[in-house]
Amino acid sequence: MTNRSLDAGTLLAAIGVLRMPRYGRFAVVAAEVPSFGRHPLVRTEQALRASGIHSVWHLRPDTQVGIVQLATARQYGQLVEVLEGEAVSRTGVSPAYEDLYDTGTSLWYAKIAMQGGRAGGCAVTVFDDSLVAVAAAAAPEITQRLARNVFGPLDTLPPAERDVLLDTLETWLACGGSTEETARRMYCHPNTVRQRFRRITEYTGRSTSEPHGITELCIALYALRQNPRQATKTP
Repeated sequence: MTNRSLDAGTLLAAIGVLRMPRYGRFAVVAAEVPSFGRHPLVRTEQALRASGIHSVWHLRPDTQVGIVQLATARQYGQLVEVLEGEAVSRTGVSPAYEDLYDTGTSLWYAKIAMQGGRAGGCAVTVFDDSLVAVAAAAAPEITQRLARNVFGPLDTLPPAERDVLLDTLETWLACGGSTEETARRMYCHPNTVRQRFRRITEYTGRSTSEPHGITELCIALYALRQNPRQATKTP
């Protein structure tokens, strides 16, 4: 038996207890516990019930997990909307699945999606909609080493300058690569953004105008945000 099935065993002790059929449409949610014993999704079960969505939840020392029964495909979107209004810590949502006995794998997907969010944040990460973040979280040892290799040279800069460069890159990615929108959000001139990108290229050797460079910068940044202590640790 795999660790995934063992992990899900606490949730699937008996299908009758869950009051769910074996076959249907389901999703698993995993939310990081911000402090020991605290429920990160306190009102979620009630909010879902108000939308006609049945769910079962279990609090673990580091994660609150839930199995959600979806009567229609539309309810998956409703689930995400409820979570976005309730989450107080990073939260992951698995892809929908049809056999309740596949909950072990789906729980693993949900946890990877959860870890794909920024450490200390409260973003809801949907596995199928956040492939780069999920890829970075799925192989943390590799991607954190990549983050050290890519951004290590920035450590020679004053911390404030380093943070501004990384924040600019993160904002630019969130803006879909728009320099003008990045400048607007950061209250600076577009030329200032371009100058910061030149600094990033100078120190990292990766360019924001070249696809391979963008890919490495993007994965490295996700790894850095997901686990900043590990990504900056000297190997």
